[in-house]
Amino acid sequence: MENQKLKSRLATTEEELNRAEQYSRKDVLIITGLEFEDNETDKQLQTSVIDLKNLSNGSSTSKKLNIGGYYRHCLKGTADVMTFLDKFDDDLKHKSIAKCDVILAGDFNICLLKSSQKPDSLCFLNTILGNDYECTIFKPTRIQYYENSLQIKSASIIDQVMTNMLSYEYKSGNLHYPDSDHHGTFIMFENYLDPECIDESDDMNFYKRRINTIDEDDLLNDFDSYDWNTLIYNECNIDKAVDNLVNSIEELCDKHAPPIRISNRKIKYCHKPYIDQELLQQIRTKNILYSTYLENPSEVNKVAYKTLRNKVVSLLRKKKKAYFRMYFDKFRNNSKKMWDGINLALEQSRKKKTIPSSVKGTDGTPITGSKNLAEAFAKYFRDIPNKTISKIVPSRFSFKHYLKQIDPSDRYLVLHNATNDEVLKHIMKLKNNRSSGPIN
Repeated sequence: MENQKLKSRLATTEEELNRAEQYSRKDVLIITGLEFEDNETDKQLQTSVIDLKNLSNGSSTSKKLNIGGYYRHCLKGTADVMTFLDKFDDDLKHKSIAKCDVILAGDFNICLLKSSQKPDSLCFLNTILGNDYECTIFKPTRIQYYENSLQIKSASIIDQVMTNMLSYEYKSGNLHYPDSDHHGTFIMFENYLDPECIDESDDMNFYKRRINTIDEDDLLNDFDSYDWNTLIYNECNIDKAVDNLVNSIEELCDKHAPPIRISNRKIKYCHKPYIDQELLQQIRTKNILYSTYLENPSEVNKVAYKTLRNKVVSLLRKKKKAYFRMYFDKFRNNSKKMWDGINLALEQSRKKKTIPSSVKGTDGTPITGSKNLAEAFAKYFRDIPNKTISKIVPSRFSFKHYLKQIDPSDRYLVLHNATNDEVLKHIMKLKNNRSSGPIN
């Protein structure tokens, strides 16, 4: 069964990067812990784990995200594979990551393409799938060619990225380097940081870079101005060389594609995946026509604006209907994604509601404390009837003049009179965190 799953994923998985939009978040990813385990008596396994405690998925569970890396030495033979897999299985079952969102990447030097031929590869695959993890790389990550030839000598999947975040959509694949037989691997999750789940009181902003506005000539000139031999190639300390490379690339990106803060409207559009570029262009044109109509309120401008507005509304409904039809058909066996789709279709926010700790009174003075807040709200709503009555124009007749001659109380149908104790009993059953209604 595991072989069939891997083969089907190998046949259907493709790299989809054309529509990916890069976002960067400033001053929110804080690495709070770094562990590196290296056993001097056993050099076959090296692991490192980064616990991003300040990064959660915004859901009610508030899971932490753990990113880990593994390396199994290529010189270790097949006899040590089972020892590694036993340790690897224990790590996946460890309580510190059992209830967390986990992304594990590394060079395992165990080829998953041979899972139908070699028991070691099949055992490795079963260890991954048996712990509810999923492989995300399905194309060869190490390709060797014959000398002075383009003919492939061997191709294997020995590098892997695996995750237990099965309810999120992601894009993964390989990064090809011409001077290396190893390809880099990557994974990008969509909507892991849900804008609807972010508290507006937090000082967190989203940024993006405009890649299409880069002047390639200026970028190449600045790139050539760096002394790469001194910064990287002649640097003996590999950590410092990597830092120099990253810092130099960041300087070039900040200069030629500086981060631009994403507006709240853009974030709202990102949360509505059925709003594509075609619809966005129509919305921009509609807004321009509306501004033109406000500046020059003529009949021609009015008709042009209303015509395009109706077209935008019709197109929005059509795209929304088509998107959710495809969405629910795709996730008909996933109850969590089904409920996410229902909330998205109903535009219900999952943002946590918080009670303010202080409010301003009618005279402008701040009111704090639970008791004072309750008394202030009670006094405000108690005074509403008197204020409303004071605004009513006096009439020559009493209210009884407008009623029929028969006393309305004679027409009431009462089976049993309610006592004060019964009313109090039902009031005490009401939940404080819900508004009054049929459910409460």
